[in-house]
Amino acid sequence: MAREFKHGDMRTWELAIKAIRQLGGNAIVSEIRRQIVNTETETQYVQSNLIADLTMLSVNNPKRIHFSQNKKHRKTDSGNENDVLFKEGKGQHAIYEIYDPCKHGIWEIYTDSSTKTGLSVRRVGI
Repeated sequence: MAREFKHGDMRTWELAIKAIRQLGGNAIVSEIRRQIVNTETETQYVQSNLIADLTMLSVNNPKRIHFSQNKKHRKTDSGNENDVLFKEGKGQHAIYEIYDPCKHGIWEIYTDSSTKTGLSVRRVGI
């Protein structure tokens, strides 16, 4: 039996990934939001969650360590379901694309005692 979420059988971050794939594998926030709103039958989608979802999923976003899914050390080539996107650029024109370790390199969430959270994000390989 499929698990039920607020938006049917998908979590909000899964809706974001689905939208990016439908848009050809990369898109800016406004395009992703529009794709979700226009293609999902669930009208209760909270659009303000989108930026947080994209942040949590972006392997190179240093803010991703603030999400419970990203509180443990790992490399992005470990198959974790939350290592899905790569962010290029900043602000509303930043492009989110499906993460490809061959193209974007290997990233990791690592222990960093010099930060308040004790974690940081860095690129560690090609």
